[in-house]
Formats: sequence, structure tokens, C-alpha cells
Amino acid sequence: MRLTLLLTLSLLSFSSILGQNTPSEIKDLNFENYSRQQIRTYLMVIEPESSKVYELARYSKTNRNWSYIFYSLSATSFIGALNRFNAADQASENGILGSSDQKTFGQFLVVSAIAELGLGIWNTHRSHSRLNKALKLYRGKN
Repeated sequence: MRLTLLLTLSLLSFSSILGQNTPSEIKDLNFENYSRQQIRTYLMVIEPESSKVYELARYSKTNRNWSYIFYSLSATSFIGALNRFNAADQASENGILGSSDQKTFGQFLVVSAIAELGLGIWNTHRSHSRLNKALKLYRGKN
């Protein structure tokens, strides 16, 4: 009885581990059924590292990460600009010199926020286009 129980538990454990590490074949890989992240991850797991599909999926992930970084920097710059404009208003109300320097730096931060937002949008576009190319190559191969 102990041997049967031990054998059954070990087989169940092994099949569970094997099932976790073996990717299942997806029949209908498209954006309606799966998210971009799921498709990107699936392509990176299935494809060999030397393939063009893997390379495009990896670059798509890199562009997505950069877009998050640029969006965060844009938000930070915009908040900093608002802070500088408020400091300039308070300085001018109190008659303190240097409020024009605060406004100039605030304007610089607004321009910086717009540039960073543009870079974030550009990286998002590159991420989507590279993932679309990878998916087309994968479909053409299979």
C-alpha cells in the first residue's frame, strides 16, 4: 500500500512539474483571444533564441519597457513643472527675486515632459509593430 501511494504521488508530482515547464500549443494565436503580453511571452518561450520571431518579440518587450520609463519621466517632469510654476507664483507674491528663473525652469520641464511623452508613444508604437511582425512571421512559419 505504501509503495502504491508513493508511486502515485511521485507520478502526480512529476506530471505537474512537466506540465508547468512544457508550453502547450496554442491553436488560434491572435489579439482577440490573448493579450500582447501573453503573445509576446508565448513567442519567446516557443521560439529558439536564434530565430527572427524571438528577436522581434524580445525587442518588442524592450520597447514596451522603455515606453513605461518615458511615460514615468514625462509625468515626473510635468509634476516638477507645476511645482516650479507654483513656487514662482509664491515668490512673486512675496516680492522675492528669482521668480522668473523658476518660471523658465518650469517651461523647460514642460518641454521635457512633452519630449518624453513623445518618446513613450514612439516606443509603444515600435513595440506593437515589432510584435505584429513577429506574430506574422510565426503564423507564416506554422
